[in-house]
Amino acid sequence: MKRFLFFLSAFFFVSGFFSTNVYATHYMGGEITWECIPYGQTYAGRYIFTLKAYRECAGIQFGSSQTLLSNSPAGNIALTEIIGWPKDISPVCNSNPNFSHITCAGASTSNQGAVQEHIYRSQPIQLNGVPPATGWIFYWESCCRNPSSNITGASLSSWRLRAIMYPYGTQNAYPCFDNSPEFAEKPRTVIATGYEFSYNNMAYDKDYDSLSFEWGQPLDSAGQFLTFSNGYSYNSPLPGPVQNSNNLSAFLDSINGQIHFKSFTTGAYVTSIKVNSYRCGVKIAEIWRDIQVVLVAGGANTPPAITPPFSNGTSYKMIVTAGDLVAFNVSSTDFQFLSNGTPQTIFLKHFSAEFGEYVPPSGSNFPTLSSTTGCLKPPCATLTPAPGPNAPVTGIFGVQSQFTWQTTCAHLAPNQACSAQLDTVYYQFLFSTWDDYCPVPGQATGVITIGVTGIRHLDAPVIDSVYLDYATNEVHLFWQPVIDSNNFFKAYYIYYSSTLNGNYALIDSTLSLTSTAYLYVINQPHNAYFKIRTRSINNCNQSALSGYSNVISMDITGLNQSAKQKDFVLYPNEPNPADSYTFIKFYTKEPANVKLVLVDINGKIVVNKNISSKSGLNSFKLSLENLSAGVYYYSIIYKNQKKTNKLMVK
Repeated sequence: MKRFLFFLSAFFFVSGFFSTNVYATHYMGGEITWECIPYGQTYAGRYIFTLKAYRECAGIQFGSSQTLLSNSPAGNIALTEIIGWPKDISPVCNSNPNFSHITCAGASTSNQGAVQEHIYRSQPIQLNGVPPATGWIFYWESCCRNPSSNITGASLSSWRLRAIMYPYGTQNAYPCFDNSPEFAEKPRTVIATGYEFSYNNMAYDKDYDSLSFEWGQPLDSAGQFLTFSNGYSYNSPLPGPVQNSNNLSAFLDSINGQIHFKSFTTGAYVTSIKVNSYRCGVKIAEIWRDIQVVLVAGGANTPPAITPPFSNGTSYKMIVTAGDLVAFNVSSTDFQFLSNGTPQTIFLKHFSAEFGEYVPPSGSNFPTLSSTTGCLKPPCATLTPAPGPNAPVTGIFGVQSQFTWQTTCAHLAPNQACSAQLDTVYYQFLFSTWDDYCPVPGQATGVITIGVTGIRHLDAPVIDSVYLDYATNEVHLFWQPVIDSNNFFKAYYIYYSSTLNGNYALIDSTLSLTSTAYLYVINQPHNAYFKIRTRSINNCNQSALSGYSNVISMDITGLNQSAKQKDFVLYPNEPNPADSYTFIKFYTKEPANVKLVLVDINGKIVVNKNISSKSGLNSFKLSLENLSAGVYYYSIIYKNQKKTNKLMVK
């Protein structure tokens, strides 16, 4: 009897200890985010924190209030559930009551996929000071987890959900200057096995900070990493070939957050997605979405297919110039039937911060999205016909919508000052599709990334030749002008270094597109190396430099200075061996037309051309792209004098 009383006392002690966070068990995951109250609004400069918590419906209810713990100046932060929540986010399929359905109302045991979403928010919070290098950590923790196939002792494990606010230089956190990333899509809580599944949580950032994605490490309430079962790890949390040779390991795209996998293995699996937010290359925030995913046997049903610009289960990237109109059809088709033989209904919805607000149908006009309001940066992207608020586009066997986006110079400059240095700004558009198969619909997502650029880099010019006039110590540089069909050219920048791998200093520029020569005076004998870059500027007043041209050298100190007393000297070519090109160097006392002859090892002439030689040291670029690998011999013929060297082509 004493033993039983001790157990009850321990139970109530643990329950009381955690009562400020959650009333009981059956935690399925969640995320913590914050928003910055903008200037002009009440409590401007303060933060509002949001906790989304996902609960297994068969468990005991969460309370109407929660507490975020933190090492920030705010300390513990009280949260209250917002009106209208909790909500059942279990998968919705065909409403026919004869089909099996997964709902909170019907949940009786763990890991059926019936999940409830709770949303809690804080009052405006003022955070004074600069976060430490390790950041201010905001977290929510308690006991206990559901049973899980990939976590050792999951049902005995506690949890901690966290988000971190990092310093941005020495900028004070009050007034606030950053919104954390947030997730636009609800998590997928139950997924059918047997087909390639694609999904995206669609994290985005209102400040246009750069985001990267990786698998996160789920924690217990002490902040320790959970122990994964054999064959699983935090960055491989779902069944792969180790569990079934037909499985495809889960892949997370670090650029757009797209998740792709295929599993024939059922069970419940703890997963965590970490989103890193960067501003001007400095990490300023990390958030996590933890979610326990339930994989159930899927039968013969497969998801709808999204066609161009996507392939099913993939993402697509395109680059356009500011001012371009982007237009394409998005369609989703699935010609399968429900288990009672009726055609499947297909659904399509969208998300992007660049989509405009919903415009209802009028007369014979389809519903669409506004091109002027509702997006973060007009002109907005539109869809016609468009899904309405909480009402996706639907159709039997398939749906189709027209995407249109008029890009402008406004899309080149996100809100952060450093972004003006970017040549291309990327925007993401998510399209989700699913059918109404019961109890778990087939579902897929497609993500299109559109990069808007204001500048198409002009290429660097190709340096053809260089020669040194010993009488004047002048180096003459010659190149081919670049092609500029858009009038983007501004200047050629000429760089010099005394060593091949040294720092190249900008020594001059020329503003004429048709310039093909430059003169540089050598004050004393030394090596000289030259490069050229092209500067461009577009109609959005964006400037950019090309990469460097090829390097051409004038190896003055290594050359025989007695050449000044000779008529003609041929020097070893560089590089040798060579693959795509080499430079032929020779000295002629007077200007002349010389002949270059290149023969293969059998004596067959493969190059025969005339070269205009200046008085002094000359360097001629010889293309080798059409030559096979092997041994060749080149000769320079000057005033009936012939000199020959050996060339190796790789």
